[in-house]
Amino acid sequence: LSKHGLNVGPVLFTGNDLVVVIAVPVAIIALAWYLLRTDSGIAVRAIADNRDRAVLLGVPVRRLATIVWTVGGILATVAVILPAPDQGLTINAAAGPTLLLPALAAAVLARKESLPIAVFAGIGLGILTSLVSWNFTSKPGLTDVAFLVVILLALLLPRSRTGRDGADEASLSTAGRAREIPSQLRRLPEVIAARVGGRVAVLAVAVLVPLACSPSTIRVFSVAAIFAIVAVSLVVLTGWSGQVSLGQFAFVGLGGVMVGDLMNHWNLDFFVCLIAAGAAGGILAVLVGLPALRIQGLDLAVTTMALAVAADSYFFNPTDFNSLIPSSITRPVLWKRFDLTSERTLYYLCLGLLLLTIVIVQGLRRARPGRVLLATRDNPRAAAAMAVPTTRIKLLGFVLSGSIAGIAGGLHSTILQSVGFETYPPSDSILVFSMLIIGGVDSIMGAVIGVIAVQAAVHYYP
Repeated sequence: LSKHGLNVGPVLFTGNDLVVVIAVPVAIIALAWYLLRTDSGIAVRAIADNRDRAVLLGVPVRRLATIVWTVGGILATVAVILPAPDQGLTINAAAGPTLLLPALAAAVLARKESLPIAVFAGIGLGILTSLVSWNFTSKPGLTDVAFLVVILLALLLPRSRTGRDGADEASLSTAGRAREIPSQLRRLPEVIAARVGGRVAVLAVAVLVPLACSPSTIRVFSVAAIFAIVAVSLVVLTGWSGQVSLGQFAFVGLGGVMVGDLMNHWNLDFFVCLIAAGAAGGILAVLVGLPALRIQGLDLAVTTMALAVAADSYFFNPTDFNSLIPSSITRPVLWKRFDLTSERTLYYLCLGLLLLTIVIVQGLRRARPGRVLLATRDNPRAAAAMAVPTTRIKLLGFVLSGSIAGIAGGLHSTILQSVGFETYPPSDSILVFSMLIIGGVDSIMGAVIGVIAVQAAVHYYP
């Protein structure tokens, strides 16, 4: 339809533009009619307000959930196809977070409840995208930064309390949780032998197999160890604190840039650089978590995804920050003895730091901070009634998770020996979260097994 159009002043609206102008109002009116005028739509809104009461009243929750997913899928497909004639069509894993970001920003502005506000917010964000892209043609990543700023500002605005608070977190805290061994079976000799033997076998494979592998394969193992550290950070955040981060590689990237800059410009000790990377990840977690953790639900997941997209397209882009992004990182020699230019030596360092991270996090789990995290996850209202500062505890869990991810990023940039454009794509954050779900969100050993399974599949079946 590009050959047909309508001139309005100096602007030519092609047939493709006119299709958008016609299709979008039709879709919105049809959705509003379904939610407001049909029995099925009214029941869907009832489920959103009070799921338990809807079940007691005989509302078919599962059937309506299927209908909602179907409607959402149709709308998402239409939203991607309509601009394709002018903007092109990119469908792959890496494009997913970027495609979702504008819609998520509009949803946050609408509190994920108001359809009219979501419509006008989407239009406003579309205008914002055009203004930024026209005025800053040399820096396309600024559009993603603008979406991140909009989301953070929307979370800082006051909002009314509704009956939906906590519904999202209740589902998140139980999704993907590994089933524990019943207490009656834990002390059986065969169960103890299986648990101890399994851990020893995994450790033996991790130590011995690299001795017979090529340097390129050992590097794959090193990257897998880094992903395992990031997965452990998500166990703390998602499994124990009940929060979801879909942009964990923003913290990984910050740690990688920090280590590269400190070693290149200041020639600091490698472990001092790793500590600084962990501190940087914790500080970033505070800046992002303060507005996001004020509100219950999926706001933290949306915010971290926006952060990962903006970091990859703008903040970690050498075109925008050439002097800050280390294009070359020289591997150090530890204690004048262990040369990290050897892939095998660097791998054993990554493996050792993974084991140290697991020991520290396991100790935290058994201590009072870990028990408070779990209490806040399972029943935030009861924890608050016992004088537990739930928001502060969630923020501490997020800070610990960001610090661990920052240290992992320092190791990762040392392995790659550089940081460049798309070194830390937001799709990697989705990948490591999938690894966590596969192994069990609250299980450290399960997270490690999930990383091993996915990395093995990716390596041997690319």
